[in-house]
Amino acid sequence: MNLGLGRQAVIVTGAASGIGAAIARLLAAEGVGGLVVTDRDGAGLAKIGAELSPLVPVEAVEADLGDSAAPAAIATAATARFGRIDGLVNAAGLTTRGSFETATPAIWDALFAVNARAGFFLMQAVIADMRARGAGGAIVNILSMNAHCGIPELAVYSASKGAMVTLTKNAAHAHMADRIRV
Repeated sequence: MNLGLGRQAVIVTGAASGIGAAIARLLAAEGVGGLVVTDRDGAGLAKIGAELSPLVPVEAVEADLGDSAAPAAIATAATARFGRIDGLVNAAGLTTRGSFETATPAIWDALFAVNARAGFFLMQAVIADMRARGAGGAIVNILSMNAHCGIPELAVYSASKGAMVTLTKNAAHAHMADRIRV
């Protein structure tokens, strides 16, 4: 498969493992022009960076998306290394359990910080870069079927993913004229 990504600079969150790592590997195999991989797992991030850097230029940014400064730091690292951002994959996410009986404000805050707030502010930074350059691009948010209901133990997780569903639709509608696919 040739996705035509040879000149594109793409950010992938949650890239140290799971879906994020699989997407980073696919992008590297497709010959993306620049790949920014980010995760809070420094050891896992170093491993994926070392694996992919022989294939494509890689910038590894260790960041905890629970930190409100992380999205700006990631976007800044991407533009500093590659001069632009053409794509974003929001794959990072927490799945901490929290039901109507067991959830705490700390669980709520942690899940919404990573699963909704970080994704929003990464999209904001990427959209700003694309619009400033008059360039289109693509944003992919990894969602969950739990956004539609979810099992009882995933009430807070489901709500955070539901928030991302709404933000994804809003960004797609708000920026379609900018040629930004979300």
